[in-house]
Amino acid sequence: MKYKFLISITLFTVLAIMMTSCIKDNLKYTQDEGKTFLKFHESAPDNVLYFTPFSTMQTVSLFSVRRDANSSSSLKMPVSATLTSLPDYIDRYNTDNGTTFELLPDSIYTLSNPSFVKTATGYTLNLKEGDFASEFDIALNGAKWDVSHTYAAAFSMAATGNNLSTIMGLDTMLVFLSVKNKYDGAYSLRIKTVGWGAYGIADGVTHDVDGNIGMITSGPNTLTWDVPNQIAFTAAGGATGFGATAPQFIFDLATDKLTDVINLVPNDGRNRKFRINSSISDSRYDAAKKMIFAAYIMSQNGRPDQFIYDTLTYKQPR
Repeated sequence: MKYKFLISITLFTVLAIMMTSCIKDNLKYTQDEGKTFLKFHESAPDNVLYFTPFSTMQTVSLFSVRRDANSSSSLKMPVSATLTSLPDYIDRYNTDNGTTFELLPDSIYTLSNPSFVKTATGYTLNLKEGDFASEFDIALNGAKWDVSHTYAAAFSMAATGNNLSTIMGLDTMLVFLSVKNKYDGAYSLRIKTVGWGAYGIADGVTHDVDGNIGMITSGPNTLTWDVPNQIAFTAAGGATGFGATAPQFIFDLATDKLTDVINLVPNDGRNRKFRINSSISDSRYDAAKKMIFAAYIMSQNGRPDQFIYDTLTYKQPR
């Protein structure tokens, strides 16, 4: 059976660190000089892709380059520009922001728009007569996409054609790509634990976790969360967590039923494991309400089972 799952590629535009000149100096097209002005579109689009199966190639637009013409005759002129790949720009962003984005590798995409021509250092953009804009379209190869990596692309743009006056506004574009399945997002979490009252853990009491929990794609139908351990509360009401635990939630893509929860952390001697609570039949993702209902059990050597009941409510994209 072939399943569909959602991949959301979230794209952000970061302000350029290099400007060709002040904006006021770029706006010299009030007189008909027979020239046009290129710019990166300020906001990159969001793309929602369905792969059936994941090996399918899918085309997305990372960004667009637009032209401002000072006259109809200027618009009819062909123009060209160079786009240079900037891997160092991504490295600097990672250093400044504590992130781990990697340069989008050539091996997982192909160029789809013939207006852009691959070069040794980036691309050449050629706008024909009458072309107002061009999308940087690529076809992503889902079979080669590693969900454990986050990718980015960065380009600078410079004028090359005689009919092109200058670059307007941003002359550098940084785009992030993160793969997400349909369950991915930032959720509020309400949790109840039962069974470990003798060990100082809240027993039968429901608590709300402060802030949102990031439910992170770890595969086409699996999630982990962005905190290091299984969340719990003490009998006194304080937030805590269980060491040597990292729950992974596994869904049936066809029904959205939560089929299992497993521990991704190796055994540290206590043999902490997760399993679905088979006595609860409605652990699931509710697409209409954008909620996850998860009933599962944590076991450990020498202790009774710890029953865990999560209610997660979607708040926003992660």
